[in-house]
Amino acid sequence: MGLQLDWENPISGEGLFAEVRQSLLTQDPQNGEWVRPGQGLMPASFLIINQQEIKADFGQRAIGRVTPVDSGLWWIFLLKVYEKACDQANVPQEKISHRPEFQRGIKLLLELCLAKRFDMTPTMLVPEGAFMIDRRMGVYGHPLEIQALFFIALKVGLELLNPEDIQALDLENRLGRLIKYIRQYYWLDPALLRRVYRYQTEEFGETALNKFNIYANTVPGWVLRWLDRKGGYLVGNIGVGWIDFRFFTQGNWPVLIWSLTAASVKMGQEAIANHAIVIAEKYLANDEWPEYYDHEDGKIIGRQARLYQTWTISGYLVAQYLLQNPQHLDLIEFSSSPDD
Repeated sequence: MGLQLDWENPISGEGLFAEVRQSLLTQDPQNGEWVRPGQGLMPASFLIINQQEIKADFGQRAIGRVTPVDSGLWWIFLLKVYEKACDQANVPQEKISHRPEFQRGIKLLLELCLAKRFDMTPTMLVPEGAFMIDRRMGVYGHPLEIQALFFIALKVGLELLNPEDIQALDLENRLGRLIKYIRQYYWLDPALLRRVYRYQTEEFGETALNKFNIYANTVPGWVLRWLDRKGGYLVGNIGVGWIDFRFFTQGNWPVLIWSLTAASVKMGQEAIANHAIVIAEKYLANDEWPEYYDHEDGKIIGRQARLYQTWTISGYLVAQYLLQNPQHLDLIEFSSSPDD
């Protein structure tokens, strides 16, 4: 939280983080390449130059100069995990989310996510390359990964913010609309796919069936071969005139093994997670823990993949940890409701 942008009420203090904040707050946007970012933004990373200097990256140093969206959303999730860990360890005095500075930090982040914009959907709009990886991957608009993190952020806000702020931000209403929208428009199964093939295009008005004006010839051939007749999945993105049929829009990412394991443990299907880990162990170490894999079958190390990638290693470790300590799944779970 030490580097979160807060123009109106900056955190006071001394040391390297305070110096970075002060340098950002006093920069004149008219004399640089960038304009003042929104309050609540968190850096994608920071570089320790020496004992007296830290450089935070809010996009001004990134490949393509993209602004990080996911960093703040991951922060709010980790804050919730930390609070639950304090409860499990029976040290409630170590909890921090109730402190004024953390309440303000959560509120600023959610205000940034909920800001009014040129968009009418309950999903969260982001620019190209603004999460996970700062290279062009065709993930602008409303990618599923961001909507999942946005869902988490709204749930955390409902758990950690005071009731007045929850009401002011209208969190429950936005969460309900987001869930309904994702279920209605991102879900794909064989019956829906057949419907897409028969869509009429250029429809107008409230009664249009092809609401996003999807053309049948944009459906890739692998979808027909891959989609099981008895199942379905959430597509990676949807927008005007196109659907991104990748279920994870950034390709074959080893980091996903931890979330697959979490879902398997929750559903009592640990065998699925064990099978995935066995496959991962055959390749990841020998391949030097790559950032991602290319192609449909995910058998080729990504052309631009970084090796010994932190999130690849951590995803594997968390997966193993959850299998060995399934009771700790509670750390990342939310209280359930009928709408979830």
